[in-house]
Amino acid sequence: MKKFAAAAILIAILAVPAFAADVTVSAFGVYESKYHGCEARIVTPIVNGTADKAEQAKINAKLASDALGLAGEYNRDVSEMLADDPNTEAHLGYISNFEIKTNNARVLAFDVYKLNIAGSSDTKRSFYVIDKSQRRFMTLKGMFKNNADYVSVISKYIKSEMVRRNARENGMFWVNKGDMTPFKAIKADQNFYIDNAGKLVICFDKYEVGPGCIGCPEFIIPETVLHNLRK
Repeated sequence: MKKFAAAAILIAILAVPAFAADVTVSAFGVYESKYHGCEARIVTPIVNGTADKAEQAKINAKLASDALGLAGEYNRDVSEMLADDPNTEAHLGYISNFEIKTNNARVLAFDVYKLNIAGSSDTKRSFYVIDKSQRRFMTLKGMFKNNADYVSVISKYIKSEMVRRNARENGMFWVNKGDMTPFKAIKADQNFYIDNAGKLVICFDKYEVGPGCIGCPEFIIPETVLHNLRK
């Protein structure tokens, strides 16, 4: 285990530039390990510049805790494999990083993704969206009027789009009775971001609404669907 422990290093802070309002996301640190076919690269993001420092601290603590937890999970899995077979060449990968989806004068949106590779792969994502004009984190619910039934309206549109893609674009979304887990509705806090055109984009994890071959689907919601719901 000494060689394995020595393979894990912490890389210095990496900066990711952001634009207006001094709201930024950057890489606080990176955990890396590579040993006997097992590999990890886990980036810890950190947010700065929002108005609510308590909320910012809470989110940064969660980002750090998630990264540390994933590193711990990787170490436990590798330790167990090495205990079973010290010469194992099993293929195991834990990858976590963040991707900036939008960074303009109005919005900073980024996706923290976690990729677990063990034979096949699984991807989980968490999106963070910041209104730069108010320097505050946005929520899906907060975009709409009080008591607006945004879940039903958006879900209806997405299901119709899934059916259309299945029929015309060889899509494989689970929408029919008998499918793995037929899509019924988005969650009230479904992953989302605002793109550069100001459009709402609803996001799903791998295997959430279809087989792994379709990856992590995203749906741009037309403003005509949302205009009666907006604040």
